Amino acid sequence: MDCKTGYSVKLQMRVSQHSKEKLLLNNIMYTLGCGTINKHGKYFLVYMISGYKNINKLILFFNKYEIKGIKSLDFQDFCKAAELINKKYHLTRDGLE
Repeated sequence: MDCKTGYSVKLQMRVSQHSKEKLLLNNIMYTLGCGTINKHGKYFLVYMISGYKNINKLILFFNKYEIKGIKSLDFQDFCKAAELINKKYHLTRDGLE
């Protein structure tokens, strides 16, 4: 991939759980209607969402069902990054900074 800035920017959301929590990850994936679940090591599974359309589903979900606690600050930063990418600011050096 040829990037003018020399960097490629991609948003992802990952949730890792012990393999005994497979039903939980399947329920999250079903609820959001997107993403994949992959094995990570011997005992863990990772649910991952990427791509603009899917990230937007995630943002809409958590705007409707508010995250409580310290993770809400991470979500706010995630939303800011998504907005910058949506406006294509990440395609410039200033936007990357």
